[in-house]
Amino acid sequence: MGVQAQDELRESGGEVSELTHLFEKRVLVVTANPDRESKLALRLDQEIRAINQASSAKDARFQLRVDPLTASTVDDFRRALLNNQYDIVHFAGHADVGGLAFMGEGGGEVELPYNALAGMLRNQKTLGCVVLNACHSMEPLNEAFAPLVVGMISEIDDDAAIAFATGFYDAVAVGADADRAFEEGQTSMASRNFDQHQAVKLKQQPS
Repeated sequence: MGVQAQDELRESGGEVSELTHLFEKRVLVVTANPDRESKLALRLDQEIRAINQASSAKDARFQLRVDPLTASTVDDFRRALLNNQYDIVHFAGHADVGGLAFMGEGGGEVELPYNALAGMLRNQKTLGCVVLNACHSMEPLNEAFAPLVVGMISEIDDDAAIAFATGFYDAVAVGADADRAFEEGQTSMASRNFDQHQAVKLKQQPS
């Protein structure tokens, strides 16, 4: 099934739109590097590459349709969510207890608070998981704003973040659910001698 046909099914809503999950998982990968650190920029490129490689593996059952949103501003992110539906939203960059760091005017930094992030994701009907692959991203969170929220509880090595993404999306590509993909991300970290417990998750409670 072609990309245009998949989009039409998604946009039609209801049971028909759910058929697209038989063919693909759509992933929005958002990166921002406000400090213009060359090392971090390289890491973000490698992270996107790892996600794309998972989809092209010979045993992949799902096509991961990756929409990269690089050097993103908050408005770039908001518009992407307004115009499309995603199964996974993945952020890679800087974070702290206040929120996620996005690009501002002139390359400066603008913080997106976590409560604002939750509001922006509210109308994502197909969303199954949010990955916040950034240092300290889970420290201030005590409630999930998506079915599963995954992130890092402390400072994390760039290579460890890439290892998590590699394992997570390898699992998604072969049909694992988000919980199982999280476990595979931890396993990938441990296999490279990183502390897998830096990656943590929060599940949304049924209403």
